[in-house]
Formats: sequence, structure tokens, C-alpha cells
Amino acid sequence: EYHDSARSIVFRDVIRLRRDLQHTNSAHPASTHGPPSNYRRSVSEAPSFYSEVSDLSCASVIDRLPPLPHRKHDEFLPLTSSDPVTLIPREQHVISMLENQTAVVKTLKNSEWSSFLRKFVKEQSFRTSTSLLPPNGKKMRCFGSTKEYTVGVVFSLPTVGSDDAVYATERVAQQEIERTNTWLWPSGYAAKTEFNVDRHGNLTNGRKEALLSMQSIREYNLSYLRDADHVVGGRIIVGGLSTLPYNEVMIRVGSSVDPEEDDDEDEEEKFQDPTRMKGSYEHGVGYPVALFVRTAQFGHLVALLRARARILSVLGKYEYMFNIPLLLITPEDGVKVITQEMQLELYQALARSVNPFQNTTLHKTDVGNTNADHLRQKIDELIDLNQDDIRSALTREDCARIAGGLGATDESVIRVFVEALQEDIRCKKTNNYQGNKLNPKEEDCFSGLEGFESSEIDDDNAIKNTGHQGSELQHILIEGLASAVRAGDYHTSRQLLIIYSLVATRREWYPENKGDVDEQAASILRKSLTNREINLAVHCGYSSDTSERSSQSSGSRFSAVSTGSYNDCKRKLGPCIMLLDISRDMAAIEKQDQLPCLIPPPIDTYRLRSATNQDGLLIVLGAVEILKTMQDGSAKERAIESIEAVDEWVVNGENSVAYRLSAWHSQRTAQADLKIAMEHDPTFTSFIGKHAIENRKKFTALLRYAIPKLESDTIYFLKTLHDMLSQMHSPCLRLELLQYILNLDNRYSVSHLSHSVELAVTCMCISFYENEQLEKQFTVLSLEASNHSCV
Repeated sequence: EYHDSARSIVFRDVIRLRRDLQHTNSAHPASTHGPPSNYRRSVSEAPSFYSEVSDLSCASVIDRLPPLPHRKHDEFLPLTSSDPVTLIPREQHVISMLENQTAVVKTLKNSEWSSFLRKFVKEQSFRTSTSLLPPNGKKMRCFGSTKEYTVGVVFSLPTVGSDDAVYATERVAQQEIERTNTWLWPSGYAAKTEFNVDRHGNLTNGRKEALLSMQSIREYNLSYLRDADHVVGGRIIVGGLSTLPYNEVMIRVGSSVDPEEDDDEDEEEKFQDPTRMKGSYEHGVGYPVALFVRTAQFGHLVALLRARARILSVLGKYEYMFNIPLLLITPEDGVKVITQEMQLELYQALARSVNPFQNTTLHKTDVGNTNADHLRQKIDELIDLNQDDIRSALTREDCARIAGGLGATDESVIRVFVEALQEDIRCKKTNNYQGNKLNPKEEDCFSGLEGFESSEIDDDNAIKNTGHQGSELQHILIEGLASAVRAGDYHTSRQLLIIYSLVATRREWYPENKGDVDEQAASILRKSLTNREINLAVHCGYSSDTSERSSQSSGSRFSAVSTGSYNDCKRKLGPCIMLLDISRDMAAIEKQDQLPCLIPPPIDTYRLRSATNQDGLLIVLGAVEILKTMQDGSAKERAIESIEAVDEWVVNGENSVAYRLSAWHSQRTAQADLKIAMEHDPTFTSFIGKHAIENRKKFTALLRYAIPKLESDTIYFLKTLHDMLSQMHSPCLRLELLQYILNLDNRYSVSHLSHSVELAVTCMCISFYENEQLEKQFTVLSLEASNHSCV
């Protein structure tokens, strides 16, 4: 095989063997045609990886993961085939409002949620277009297509007529509607207020004459359900319509009076309970009392869950938002409540039988194309899995799959990993207690857990056979990464790997009481991220110049990653795993003493790497493989082997120009046949002269200097490789050897390798920052730096 050894790379043994084979079979023309030979290092039965776009004449051999039963366009059948038996009071209240036409609905364009939610913070109350649906939401469609306007919100109208109502009678309410310029138009009338309101706020072009009262709109809605003929847009439709166009209610939503600033305790309680809130047409009818989706497709239901997460990130200070009701509203069946039990069923289906997917409107969140607004929205949409009812219905594997495929909060992910680690520790102690000796493979899986101790051994809670090889913690990470590969999500895969590294390399025991896990996990995360920020600020400053130079110096085609985007989100959202700028760790270690090396237990990701060709995922999975080669010592062996092979080539090349030209031709042949991820073609002049020899001498010199420090300072070895990559202009042989040393395939370009090394360094450094003694040290350094800057 081509990548069986460093020598086969340097001397192109397989190329020569192939030429000899073709020469031997020259009498058989058929043998000289067909696709190029498949080569791949170390695994003889595995083919090489061809780029999916680089050469259309060569079929890609990417072996996708087997698809799951359902896709995002399939319907969630439990929601459409059954009606909920019991509803909680809040759900009953929302259903009652929609039944009595005392609530309006608004659909939002998928790309306009950010601006809509931002208005509640900046303007507190604002006017917007809504619709008043017929009783139970039947027979009338909402504004926009279900594809572009997938999710909507429900607002409660001010109460009329009851003892604690805002308005005593319908007449008083209508007078207030007219006084506050709350406008209502009938079904089928195109008001288009964006074009028909002057700069003074007055209606133009006959829109004022077409206004109706609230009572008239409600009577029309009732007639749509009971009468055969319908009045639509001022015309009578004989025989009626099966689905009616929406009406329009221009109303003020939100609240210009914050109940939390009210001295009346009862008023604050009413705000916490939306059934007791008193909105008004003047100050705003209030905040959303429910969210709804318009179809039962998995993709739209996930959009609903993400919208709820976004609302919580903006309006989460209000308690009632945490349990806001979720609905399905269709013209055919009206309103259906997505109860808590049904939501748990949905989570289980998403984890076990639905191919995961990203939000298609966020197309600028990949490694080479990151936008601050898109990244912030992605973080806002992360699902919180730490609720007790969700965790009671989902296994750790389920949570990991949701985190990798759809996205979950940092606290949710770290809790899952901590629980898996606790189970591994109980398993290891139970085996030791019972005198069972672990086999070498199991010992290797637990190699990162020696420092963990437990005060007691609980035989009743000892883990059973989980049906997979390796530790539970490693298994959970593989499940999450597999889901991220299915979704093609770079950010969630990177989040999983960094949190896994943080949890797996800690050297102190987590609480055995599950009730303490959330608080402990959140504390670990906050402390690590905060200390990391302080350390980076001290050693390389908060300016993004250093990291940008580091990224651009390597000629990376991923330099479109905007450090400013990460910093902008960080100022708004605070520390977050998805906002870690991994290039800054590499810049910081250049300016401080040796850091302790903490490498997480190894993970085998060959199957996952063979299933994707996406740049971001290749970087993350490459970092996993780099960590593995650092721990098992294979990188050192391959580096020594590479030095010996290159030294022999240099001796031969210095004595013969013909030998160097033959090497250049073999390199070109290998590049063409094997689809190696070269940045540039090997230049002829470099081999005619001695430029190629000098480059390879420098390459071996750097490797020879770094190898002795590999055992004591792995980070320094990786830093040396990163420096070598940043100085490579047109590497060919050197790039292949680095791929071989790190056990990565020929798809990994200089850019891929550089980013994978950076991520591996971050994973080894992240748990270093979770240290109380260092926390005090970082605080002192931070104060000194700030005082110096002030001077």
C-alpha cells in the first residue's frame, strides 16, 4: 500500500510497482484503462478519498453513514393522528382564547425572527400586523407560505366584560381601538400598510374606508364556519371556499410598562402568569402567550423548538416564557396542542429515527464562512436538555445525538458527559472490587481516568453491559459526532470535542449526587472559559490582530473565519464553547512557559472520517485523530521513520540531478493519480536546483529537534508542526509526510492540518484553565495588565 510506510511515500515504491505492472500487462489494453488505483495509508482494505468536486471524472468513494428512517419533510404522525386527553391550565387558556376569538396570531419569516425579537428589547412595544382566526383556528390560512413562514406567535387581546377586565363593554373597547389606531381589515383585503401609510401615520389610498370593527371581523369569522356562502374581499363567494385568505389586524404588541418595575406584587404575579395579564391597545397587548407551527413536518417542528429557545434567550427573564405552550394550527384541523408528553415523543423521534439537519437560513456558520449574526442566532437556538422531564425521557445517547445534530447548550452537553464519566468510574471500580481484570483495549479506554476517585462503591448502581466497546464517555462522544456528521455541522462537532476534552481530563471527582451535576457542570464550564479569556488577554491581548495574523500566515483558505465575528458575539452572549477562537490558544502558548499536557482518552473516528468530505468536519475529526496519535505514541514512531526516509532521499538527491527530476515526475504522477490535497503543484525548478533539498533538510531538522520533547511537552511538538505548516508555500512530499505522521488521509491540505492542530491544542489546554490556583494567578495577572494599560 502507498501509505504503509514513510519510505513508500518518499521513494514512490508503489508508483514504480504500478509502472512495472502496466509494462508487464502492456499486451492487454484493457488493463491500462479505468479509474486510478486506490491507495490509503495503514488500512489496506480502505480506499483513498477523492474530492467530491475536484474531478468529476473520478467517482467519490465517500461512504456515507446509513440514512435514518425519517427525513425533515416527513410528518410526525403522533401529532396528526391523536388528540391530547389532558391539558395543563395554560394550554387550556390559550385554546379558550382561540376558540373565543380573543387572541391574534402572527407568522414570521424564518429570516426575520432576530429583528422581531430585538424590538421587544429596544422598543418594548411596537405595532405589527396580525390575524384574527375563526374559532379554533379553522378554515383560514395564515400569512405567507409554510416554507418561508414556518412558525408564528400568539398574542392575547385585552379582556372585555368580566370583573377584572381591561374594558367594561365591547363599545368601550371599540372606542379604544379607534383611538389607538388599531386597524382591522377583512379577509382577502390587501392593506399593504408598508405602502399606504404616510409619514404622519395616517392611512392613504382608501385603506381607512375599508376598516372594520372588531365585532364585524368576529362575525365574518363565525359566518365562514356556519354559512355556505362567504364574503371575501368585499365580494360574496357562492358556495364558499375551503380555505380562506387571512384578515389583518394592525395592533401594538409588547408592553411599554415593565411589570417587574411595578411596586404592586399582585401585578408582578400576573405577569408571571399570562392568564392574569392585562394588556391594552394603548401600551401593548403583551408578549407572546404561545408559539405555533403550521405543519407537522419534522423540519417545521424543529424550527418551533428553535424558535422557543430563541425567545427564551431574549425574554427568558420572564418566568412564564419557560413553559410557553406549543401549538399546531392548520386550516383543516384547527388548533392542536403539542403537549409535554408529545414533545418528549418528538425528542425521542429526533434522536433515534430522524436524519438531523441544520437551520437552512444560517448558511454562514461553517469553518470558512462565519457571520456574526448567523452565529449568534445559532447559539440562541441551542436546545436546553437539562429539564428534568426531558432527561427522564431521553438516554445519554439520545441527548448526544440531539446535541450533535440539532444543537444543545453547553450546560446540557457537559451534564451528559459528566454523567457518562461517573458511570465509567463506577464501572472501573466495580471491576476492581470484584477482582475482574480489564483487557488491554478496555484499559486503554480508561487511560484518561486514573485521577478520578470515589468514596464508595455502590454494587446496586454498577453499570451493566452497555452493548458497545470502550467507555461510556467515549461512546457518548461518538454518538454525538456521528449525528454532527449526518447534519454536516462543524460547530456542534467542535463543541462536543472540546467539552469531552474538558470533562475527560479533569483530575478531581464529580459529585455522586445527580442533583448536584448541573451546578457543578456549569461551574466547571464558566471557570474554564473565564480563566481562558483572562490568560489569553494577559499573554496575547484581547485584540484579534494576533489570531488573524496566525490564521492568515499559513495561507489558509479558511481565513474567511472572522475573529471579529466571534468577538462580537462574545461581547453580547458571554463565554461559550462555540465562540472559542482556537487560533488564539496557539498564539498564547508562544508567550508563556510550558503548559501541562492533558490528553483525553483516544477515540477511533476512521468510520466518521470516511463518511464526510466537509472541511469543518474533517478539521474536527482530524483533531480527534491527532490527539489519539499523541497519546498512543504512533506519531513519534512515524516521525522518526519519516526523518530516516527523507535523509536517505537527500543523500541520493544531492548526488544526482536525474534522481531529483525522477522524484519530481513521480510526485506529479502521485498527485494526479491519488488526488492528494496539495496547495500547489510541485515546481520543476525546485528540483532542478537544490531548493527542494533545502526544504526537506529544514523539515527533518525541525522534526528531529521536536521529537525528544514529545513525551514531556506534546503541545510543543504540535506547535512545531503548526509552525512548519505556516511556513509551507508549495509543499508536496512534506505535506504527505505530515499526513502520515498524524495518521490522516490525503484529503487533508495545509489548511486542514493547521486548523486540526490548533483544535487539538485547544482540547489539551482547556482543562488546564479549570484550576483554582491558576484562577487566582490569572486574576492577578489580569489586574497587572489592566493597570499597565491605564498607565
